[in-house]
Amino acid sequence: MDATAWRVLAGMELRARWNRSWRFSPFRSGVWVLLAEVGLLAVLLWKGKTITLPYADLSPFSFVVVQAALWGMARDFLREREELFARPHSALVHLSPAQPASVIVGQTLADIPEKMWEQLLATVAVVMLFPVEGGPWQAGLLWAVGVTAGSLGGLSGLMAVILWTRWAPRVVAAATVVVAGSVVGAGVYAAYLAASGFPDASVLAALRRPQGWLPATLVAVLAPGSLLAGGLLLHPGWIGRLLSDTWLSSREAMARDGRRRRPRWPSPLRGAVGAIHASGWLQVARNPFSLMRLGFWIIGLLALVRFMPGLAHALPLGRELLGTSLGVGLAFVVGGEVAAAVFDADGPTAAWYRVAGARPAGILWGKLWVAAPLAATAALNAWVVVSVAGAGAEEQLRAAMTAGGLGLGTTLVMVGVAAAGARFTGGQEDTEDDLMSAALEQVPRSATSWLALLAGVAYAVLGSWCLASRGSDKMLATTALLFLPVVAVGLGGMVLRRKLP
Repeated sequence: MDATAWRVLAGMELRARWNRSWRFSPFRSGVWVLLAEVGLLAVLLWKGKTITLPYADLSPFSFVVVQAALWGMARDFLREREELFARPHSALVHLSPAQPASVIVGQTLADIPEKMWEQLLATVAVVMLFPVEGGPWQAGLLWAVGVTAGSLGGLSGLMAVILWTRWAPRVVAAATVVVAGSVVGAGVYAAYLAASGFPDASVLAALRRPQGWLPATLVAVLAPGSLLAGGLLLHPGWIGRLLSDTWLSSREAMARDGRRRRPRWPSPLRGAVGAIHASGWLQVARNPFSLMRLGFWIIGLLALVRFMPGLAHALPLGRELLGTSLGVGLAFVVGGEVAAAVFDADGPTAAWYRVAGARPAGILWGKLWVAAPLAATAALNAWVVVSVAGAGAEEQLRAAMTAGGLGLGTTLVMVGVAAAGARFTGGQEDTEDDLMSAALEQVPRSATSWLALLAGVAYAVLGSWCLASRGSDKMLATTALLFLPVVAVGLGGMVLRRKLP
């Protein structure tokens, strides 16, 4: 295999990641990721002595290998499909004399610096949480083993992407949701474990007896990556042909998706309101990140179902109040950004409202209908959570209606505040990166949209406090809950009328 090709590809990928995360990132995402990683490590160093992990039979080496391999496999599975089949340099390799297998080697080499840094943080955490003998040499060996396991796990995730994209492309989308949801769920559970120190009984039993699951897990996670590494060393031509065939089938699938028939009109409304409503829902339905949000919602709802009975007994809030607050909170975490960014999502096409002579009231009502699923999701979440906690039919109905009303008020507040910052002069230009463009459709980009998101958080917190308060405080909070959405929508409509006379 030509070393020049994979060296050039690795350098291109490193520069591309630097540009996307640091140099040209509008939000400097690399800075925030770095601060989050260092902050998490600082918390572990601060509270490490107070966290007790009674895993007598789980050695530090076993923990490091499993953690690094699973994280490497999950992260590369979620990221490498875009890198292998959608980046411009992927097409250049297949159209050039370079061996296609050079792409895999280049991607793996480009991942090594990031894996080394992340494994350094993980090694420090392991040394704090586990009794590690041998001093710095033992810690250095742990770090090297973790980097190796993470690289092999990443190759396993990359091999899964190649094989499933080639022979089972529909599985990739479902697996992406499952893997992303599992990563988020594992992170949430790890935070809960670090805060409480009391893991679930089944998890604790499994960690105390790792000999029953550890070998099979390591084989399942590391064997595909080892096979791919061996194939790259011994038969790079065969691996390259497999990658080329997968790339061609992926391009053909994307071309077929681009020619798919027009979906049904998703709005029962007529006129401009129905058109804006339908356009917003179609935009959300076509966005690949919507599928990930759906997966996060399912994972979060299952987590609430699992822990709600224990929380209802541990917290003196009552099932109805707790279920309502958790239901609204989950709905906001999953869809709050989408509701706050309903005007930012239009991007350059926002100028068409002015060209078409759309009325401000129609635009506002259409955007409210686009964000309306937030209220329905909050009601459904509260009903499921309260019913699992053992509440009766009347209490379930009351919790669902309360959560739905609170979700509706939150939606009105966010859309009303976001309307004040709507721009109809073309908006922000879309980036050339299709994945980044899809991501930016569902997150606030303007200062007003971020203010709308914060206003939604404040309104949801005020609603939960209102449910828990008594006497004059409850009356004052209820009055604010009723009038704030009306005021927000009214002010938003007034601003729209000034912008679109």
